Amino acid sequence: IGENDGDLYDKNALATRHDASIVEDMAAIRDDLALAKGFGGRRRKRNRRQGSPSAGTRRKRERKRSKEMQDLFEAGNLAYASNDLPEAKRNYREIIRLDATESEAWMLLAQVHREQGDEKKEIGCRLVAAHLMHDVETWRDLAERSK
Repeated sequence: IGENDGDLYDKNALATRHDASIVEDMAAIRDDLALAKGFGGRRRKRNRRQGSPSAGTRRKRERKRSKEMQDLFEAGNLAYASNDLPEAKRNYREIIRLDATESEAWMLLAQVHREQGDEKKEIGCRLVAAHLMHDVETWRDLAERSK
């Protein structure tokens, strides 16, 4: 193999091809996740407010929690901070019982399961939270952990 055999052995060319391969793989994963969520791959709808400063961004749904929910979150967080994991779990489960769409409670419950060493329940809770939050980063983390 001589010096003029093209860029086959050129480190920069190999790195560039490798980087392109990674980018393609990540795009395929994103497409698969989008299809799994029921969207449709790379096809994107135009934002109706194209001229607005927030065009194309998703705003986090803000909701006002009841006093009971606030108290349960507070008690659960205090129990978690005090390392009283059974009490924290009880509070987060009660929040979920009252409102199963409360993604923060699902994430906190996942963290309790992680602390207790129950990876299967942790991942299950994170899957529900990722679905509720429509959070790509959480989906990516779950995909990485499942390898």
